[in-house]
Amino acid sequence: MAKIKRSERILRSIVTSFDYMLEGCQIISRDYRYLYANDAVAKQGKTTKEELLGTAMTEKYPEIEKTLMFKELKDCMENRVSHRVP
Repeated sequence: MAKIKRSERILRSIVTSFDYMLEGCQIISRDYRYLYANDAVAKQGKTTKEELLGTAMTEKYPEIEKTLMFKELKDCMENRVSHRVP
């Protein structure tokens, strides 16, 4: 039980640090739903974190599937590889 509590504290600390990043940081589920988004992601998307959470990227941003960013994200999801999008 102590290991679980320690792991939870570490995870909370990491996620809290994401909140203060200037760069956008998001956690997306396999079905492209926002599980986490920091303020920078919301600002870049001209929305709020509350509006993003639980919403699929494809619902929030119609035609996102046509973008390079989505193509790279899809490859990450399907092939479990990393990419940097310029």
